[in-house]
Amino acid sequence: MKKINLEDFQMKITVRTLKLKDYDQLVELQKLCFPEMLHWGKDQISSQLKIFPKGQLCIEYKGKIIASSSSLIVDFDIYTDKYSFGTSESTIHPKADKYVYRVFSRRNAFT
Repeated sequence: MKKINLEDFQMKITVRTLKLKDYDQLVELQKLCFPEMLHWGKDQISSQLKIFPKGQLCIEYKGKIIASSSSLIVDFDIYTDKYSFGTSESTIHPKADKYVYRVFSRRNAFT
């Protein structure tokens, strides 16, 4: 039986924290994934990176962002409107009586 080298089938991806320089690629991704929704402004992304940088992640493949996960800490006692998207979830933040709200985006980069 011929030996298979699994490295021949691996795709090198990088999971990392978003940076403000990623903004244009992030907006492009948001437009692909959520065409009906207004994309986030640069000031909103900058604020998220400043307040909760560990919650702003992306996956990079061949130098291009192919997926992102933006987590927000939301105090629902302040906001009465509830939103739900098919690719999101919310969980209780372990250190506070707050919710962490995540929005996931991805593109099919492997075809």
